[in-house]
Amino acid sequence: MQKMKTKIKNKKGNINQKESNESKKLIKNLNKTAAKGLIILLIFSFCIGTANASEFNSGVSVNIEKTIELNDFCTKLNYELKEQSDERIAFQFSTGDWGYVYSNGVVKVGSMKVFSLAQKDVLERELIQIAKLDENSISALREEQVKDSAVYYMQQAGMFKKIRFEKYNKGCEYIKLKLVLPDCSVRDGRINFECPSCIFAPLYIDGVEVFDKEESSRGVKYITRHLTPGTHNLYIDVYFGHPDITLYIEAYTTPTKKPMTLYSETDPNIWIDSSPSKSINDFGEHPPTPSRSCFVHSDCDSDGFCGSDKICRDKKKEDNSCSENEECLSSNCVDEICRPRGYCTSDESCDPSKYCSDHKCLAKKQLDESCSSDNECSTNYCKDNKCQRITLLVKVDENKIEDIEKIRMFIPPGYSGYKKLTLSTDKGELNNVEIHVTGEVADWFQEVEPFGVSTSELNKYLYLEVPSDISAYRSYHGILNINGVEKPVEVEVPNIDTNLQCDRAYFDKNRKIAHCSAAVTNLGDEIKNVHVSLRITNGGAIANCRGIEDSNIGIAMRDKPVLKRYDKILLDCNIELTDPNIEHLGYTLQMTAENSKVGESFTGEKSGKIYVKELPVVEEPGEPDDSKEIPPEQPTGDNGKYLYIIIGVLVVIIIIITIIAFKRK
Repeated sequence: MQKMKTKIKNKKGNINQKESNESKKLIKNLNKTAAKGLIILLIFSFCIGTANASEFNSGVSVNIEKTIELNDFCTKLNYELKEQSDERIAFQFSTGDWGYVYSNGVVKVGSMKVFSLAQKDVLERELIQIAKLDENSISALREEQVKDSAVYYMQQAGMFKKIRFEKYNKGCEYIKLKLVLPDCSVRDGRINFECPSCIFAPLYIDGVEVFDKEESSRGVKYITRHLTPGTHNLYIDVYFGHPDITLYIEAYTTPTKKPMTLYSETDPNIWIDSSPSKSINDFGEHPPTPSRSCFVHSDCDSDGFCGSDKICRDKKKEDNSCSENEECLSSNCVDEICRPRGYCTSDESCDPSKYCSDHKCLAKKQLDESCSSDNECSTNYCKDNKCQRITLLVKVDENKIEDIEKIRMFIPPGYSGYKKLTLSTDKGELNNVEIHVTGEVADWFQEVEPFGVSTSELNKYLYLEVPSDISAYRSYHGILNINGVEKPVEVEVPNIDTNLQCDRAYFDKNRKIAHCSAAVTNLGDEIKNVHVSLRITNGGAIANCRGIEDSNIGIAMRDKPVLKRYDKILLDCNIELTDPNIEHLGYTLQMTAENSKVGESFTGEKSGKIYVKELPVVEEPGEPDDSKEIPPEQPTGDNGKYLYIIIGVLVVIIIIITIIAFKRK
C-alpha cells in the first residue's frame, strides 16, 4: 500500500514537472514571437519614416565665378523666396525643384526625381534660368559655357558621362571617329549633332545610319542600343558644305570610374568625358522644411526669429547683417551686424548705464572713481581724473541764485507774474531737470515740464497767479527747488482793488460805441512808479480815451509816480464794438509798480471779461420825407426873439392908431 502511494506520488510529480516544462517552453516561444513582432514593427516604422523623408535624388551645380548681390537678385526673382540669409537664398521652381543661389557665385538646383537624361535637361534649364536672372541676359556661347562647367549629382558618383566634340576642317568632306565606352551598362544614351554649314551630313555608328541625308543637319537622337562597352566607329559624310561640326555624346551608366573617350586616327587630339558626376550625398543641400508663419519673435523656436515676411527664419551667425538683436544668435545686433555678446562700437551700442571700451560694454563709474573721459562716469562728468557731478548754474533776473537771500515777488490778488530763470552747466549736459515749488505758494505756480540743460544758457520763466479771492493781504512763503538747488520764495500780496465796467451807447448811426472805465485803487501801503495799461483783446478796440492822446494805437496807458493809500488810477475810454449785440469784451490789464518798503518791482497781469450793460439807444434823427407837408420853419435862437418883439411893437402901434381914429369920429 505504501509502495502504491509512493508510485502515485511520483507519477503526479512527473506530470507536474512535465506541465511545468511545457509552460516554460510556451512562454519562451511567446517571447520569441513578441520579439520578432517588435523587430518587424520597428523595421516597418523605419521604412515608413524613410519613405516619408523628402531628400534630393538628383541635382546640378555651377560656379559662375562672380559675386552675386543677393538683395538685388531677389528683386528679379519670379518665384517665392523660402529661405534667406546673407550667404544664400532658397526658392522653389514650379516643377517642384529647389534653387539655391550663394553670394560667392555658386548656383545649385536640386530635385526629388531620380536622375535621367530627361531630368538632366530639366535641371539644366532651371540652372540657365538662374544664370539669366543674375546676368539679365546671356548669349548662346555663355549658356554653353555654363552647361559645360556644370557638375551633376545622382545616386552614385561616375554615372553620367558627356563628351563635347568640335571640328572645323576646310579640306575634308568626311570625319571618322572612334568612341570608347568603359566596361559598364548604359541606361540612357543620346547624341546631339549640329552642322550649321552643312546641307546634308548623314551620321553612322558602326555602319548604322543614325542621321540620314534627308534629315536636318542638326538634332538629337537616342542611341542607347548602340552604346555597349568597347570601341565604336562614328562616320560623318558631309554633302555640299564644309564640316563645321559639334557633337555632344551623353550617357547615363552604371557606376564606373573609367571615362568615356573619343579620338580620331588622323587627329592627335583625344576628347574625354568632361562632365564630372557626383553622389547626391555631396550636393550639400536638403529640401527646406515647410515655412512656419509668425507675427512676433516668440512664435518661433529659440534658435529662430520672425522675419519681415512673417516667416520664422534661423538666427544669424556673427558678422551677418541684421536689423535687431532678435535676429542674431548672440542677441547683439550692432550697426546692423551680428556681433558677439557684449560687443560694441560706441556708447550708443550699450545700455544707458554702460559705456563702450575696446568693443566691450562696461558699467559706468560712480562718484569719485577714477576716469579718463566723461562717458565713463554715471554723471557724464570726469574732472581731475575723477567722476564728479555736473554743476547747475542758475540766475534769477540776471542775478546768481547764490547771491540773493530770497526770491521776492509783489503781486496783487487776481494778477499773475513771473520770474526769469537763466540756467546752464559748467560742463556737459544735464537731462530731466525739474523745477518744483513747495509751501504756501505751491498751488500758485505753473508746472514746468522736465527739460535738458547744457553749457549754453537756457531761459525759463517761473509763472504764478495769485487767487483773486485771497483773504489776507500779507507775505506768503515757499521753497523753489531746481534739481537740488533751493532758494526761499516770498510773495507779497498788496491790497489793490481793480474795478472795470462798460456801458453801451449808440451816438452815431454807423459806429457802435461802448463806454468803458477801468479803475485801479490802492487800498494798502504806498507804491511807486505805477504804470497801468488796458488792451481790449476780444469784441472791439479802443477808439479814444479821455485825457490820453496815444490811445489810438489800441492801448490805453497811464503812469503815476506815487500811488498812496486810497489813491486811484482811472482809464475812461470809448470802445468801438465789432458787433452791436455783443454781451462782453475780452480785456487784459497790466500793471507795474515798485514796493516802497523793499524796493522790489513787479509786473502783474489780469485778464478777463467786461460785461456790457444795456442803456437806452440814442438814435440820430431820420431824413425828411418829401411826401408829407412840411410845416413852416419856426424861428429859433436870438433872431426869433427880436422878431417877436418887433411884431409886438407893431401890433401895439396899430391898436393905438385905431383908437385915436375912432375918437375923432
